[in-house]
Amino acid sequence: MFSDASQNTSSPRLRAHSRNARVEAIVIGASLGGPQAVSTVLRYLAPHIDHIVVYVVIHMPSDLAVTLTAQLASVSTRHTQLCVHGDVVKAGNIYIAPGN
Repeated sequence: MFSDASQNTSSPRLRAHSRNARVEAIVIGASLGGPQAVSTVLRYLAPHIDHIVVYVVIHMPSDLAVTLTAQLASVSTRHTQLCVHGDVVKAGNIYIAPGN
């Protein structure tokens, strides 16, 4: 979860719902109008995901998936790639679901 942006504009903080819980993955979903918002989230999230896998699913045509992946990679300091069936995921990376 993110802390309230109105309280801290420097960077979001990840926290689990319980002290014993671990965040292992984050899934971000958006429609075709959401890439700018996803870019903003990834820019702030990147420094905090050493041990977390991030998945991004955006409703978009498949021919835009490569372009979107490149755009999101340009705003993040993390390895960002388009998912391919059979990929082995690694913590700290960002995976973009292919379009439909």
